[in-house]
Amino acid sequence: MTEETSERSGIQEAVMSNKSRSFLRRAVCWLFRHPVRHYVIFSLSLFHGMAVYFYVQTVDPDTYRKWWTTDLRVTPKWRYGYFQEYHGAHLCKARNLPEAVPKPRTEDEELSDKELTAAMMRQLDDFPRKAWSETLFFAGLVGFIFWLGPWLWRKLAPPGKRPVWAVCLAALLWMLGWALTLSPFLISNYGASLYTTYAGPGALVYSGPYPGLVSGLGGETLSYRPILEVICLFPLLFVETARIGNWLPASTLPFLLVAGLMFCGILGAIVGLVRWLWIWADLRLQASLAPADQHAPESSENEEHKEGV
Repeated sequence: MTEETSERSGIQEAVMSNKSRSFLRRAVCWLFRHPVRHYVIFSLSLFHGMAVYFYVQTVDPDTYRKWWTTDLRVTPKWRYGYFQEYHGAHLCKARNLPEAVPKPRTEDEELSDKELTAAMMRQLDDFPRKAWSETLFFAGLVGFIFWLGPWLWRKLAPPGKRPVWAVCLAALLWMLGWALTLSPFLISNYGASLYTTYAGPGALVYSGPYPGLVSGLGGETLSYRPILEVICLFPLLFVETARIGNWLPASTLPFLLVAGLMFCGILGAIVGLVRWLWIWADLRLQASLAPADQHAPESSENEEHKEGV
């Protein structure tokens, strides 16, 4: 009986190892099938997932008490609160155990932190909505960039025809992609910093007129603000290199919109031209090979006729 169970366990382990190897092999093949697209999707998913997971940091009960955490919500299983640092405040949670109960706060401390507590409570309440909305936004944006945009370019600009229109359409689609990326910031000011300094709820986000400075955390957003800061670096570097910043609007939103549209328009035109030339070269190659393919059956038929004669 013992030998049978050991054999079964060995077979199960072998099957699991084969499945894991097969899954790993398929994942690597998927990643390298379209390296740019799949790398962007994988990196974005990983970063956004980590931002969602660590937005409310899970700590052990003893650490929850030692950090002088302020309770926001207490459930039978969890204690939700926030702790303050030199750079703002951050949400956290711990198991609702007796050793997690923080030190009682005085009336003066509660009064001085009243606004901060209300702001952190809003962040805790808005967390599920932000997580779902940012996930759906990034999914739609990736879908436009890698599937809908290229499909529209192929549909509206037939391969090998009207090169000027193909290049202009590629530039317009890239500019539309930039406008969609910036749309939460443009429409609802989502992604702007809460405060004018590094201090405040969910801080560690630069709030000046230059959001290209990378902060590492999202402030009142989850992952949108850091990703926006990284993306904005390229238009800002383009504007600085071309020395056209003085011609653009001084306020943040119009500056980023115009700089990004210029950068994405030029980059999209270059990519569109390269892709059109690539397709045009393939079409010419197919056209040159077509007559040879047509003559091949005729020559074989003539040879068969000669052999028959």
